[in-house]
Amino acid sequence: MVKRHLVIMDFRERLLYQQIHPAKLLTDWCFGLLSFYVLWQQQLALGIVVAVVPAIVVSILVLQFADLYKYKKSRLGIYVHKYVNTESYATRLFGFVVGAGGAWYHMPLLVAVGIVLVALGWLVGAFRN
Repeated sequence: MVKRHLVIMDFRERLLYQQIHPAKLLTDWCFGLLSFYVLWQQQLALGIVVAVVPAIVVSILVLQFADLYKYKKSRLGIYVHKYVNTESYATRLFGFVVGAGGAWYHMPLLVAVGIVLVALGWLVGAFRN
């Protein structure tokens, strides 16, 4: 039987690496896009709930229960450690707001621009090398 040693990660590290957990990524993208649909239907409160609540719940669960050390040591974890910073967070948030505004005002091009901005927020490191 192989014993796995317990690796302690501080809360700041866990916050960083929880972003690349598959459950978190899937939740953020799926419910983010679903919130655009709800906003397109002019349901502001429900759109905000759909965008925010699942993301918070999954973050709490991943932070509490997931083994994030393996994500830290992955290629994606190394990338996130090196390139994900306040600028990339801001770009992703701005992209989401642009996309949500596009959904609210029925502007598909603006929704697409918002989605591209979110993706660019994740890919910021690809442009730095």
